[in-house]
Amino acid sequence: MELLSFVPEQLLVLVVAIYVLGLFLKRIEVIKDKWIVFILMAFSIAFSLIMQGIGAVAILQGVICWGVSVGIKQLEIQYKKVE
Repeated sequence: MELLSFVPEQLLVLVVAIYVLGLFLKRIEVIKDKWIVFILMAFSIAFSLIMQGIGAVAILQGVICWGVSVGIKQLEIQYKKVE
């Protein structure tokens, strides 16, 4: 099943925005790594609610956008690991 099929085209930019925001937050030393995923999820859901209106579908689409973006970053991290 392809997750992006559940995301409207106007929210695809959200996937990229979450990725870039994650890179930015990673560079801020005051923010611990364990909180970055929660900040990104809150941002994603809030942005989705603003764009789609208040509703369960908007929340789910925000979580899917967050998951895709975080998943892309984790693929990059795991691929670069040396075993």
